[in-house]
Amino acid sequence: ISPPSVAAAGAGATVTYTVTYADTLTDVRLRARDVRLDRTGSARGTVAVEQVDAATFRVTVSDVRGNGTLGISVRK
Repeated sequence: ISPPSVAAAGAGATVTYTVTYADTLTDVRLRARDVRLDRTGSARGTVAVEQVDAATFRVTVSDVRGNGTLGISVRK
């Protein structure tokens, strides 16, 4: 998982991450339900996933709001 596209985001902002899998020999799928939004305080956002290529996905957290921190983790 890459660092976020921005270090600090204000209300309504969009933050993106790139998730790259090392092993592309298997059928790699990543869906929004596979991404956990790790948050503190009242921070919230909406997660979407877009496949870039066979091993790379772009995770977008949009409509960021509230106070606190946001990050992502991927379920195995």
